[in-house]
Amino acid sequence: MAVDKTDSYEWTCESEIQLFRGLIKHKPVGVFRHFQMMCLCNFLNSVLREPVTPDIIWRKLDTLYNMEELHESEVNPFQGKMREFSLSEEFDSLKELEFPRVAPRSDTATPKSSVVDTSNRKRTRKSVRWADVLTTSDNMVQTPTTSTVTTDAGVGSSSRKRRR
Repeated sequence: MAVDKTDSYEWTCESEIQLFRGLIKHKPVGVFRHFQMMCLCNFLNSVLREPVTPDIIWRKLDTLYNMEELHESEVNPFQGKMREFSLSEEFDSLKELEFPRVAPRSDTATPKSSVVDTSNRKRTRKSVRWADVLTTSDNMVQTPTTSTVTTDAGVGSSSRKRRR
């Protein structure tokens, strides 16, 4: 007759204290009880000298508590049925309002992009800069304009030879 290791494990006073310390952090009831049991088992194996298996812990907890009743009494976070979201009635007046739009003022001209002849240039890049700020009575509106920038850094530096 083979001796089962789960029956032969002796719970000492120290191992029970560590079990209760682990139970404070990891409560093995409810939907995630098996994940919590693995965390509890890892905790006990890190602080005790003899290795403990989840079966040993389950048997010990069954002697201390009615685990089935604890599992039934645990609140299930997934019991609620899903329903579509809707705003309360106090937002009905806001939903009827037209969305405010900002229109540019007619007396302010928008800046036009500058045109630069780049036929004689080697390197060019376009950059966007935030130019004129148009102000309305309520808001400030920024309009981007494009301009061409030429970079001549390093032109001719590789063709010149260094003389001693």
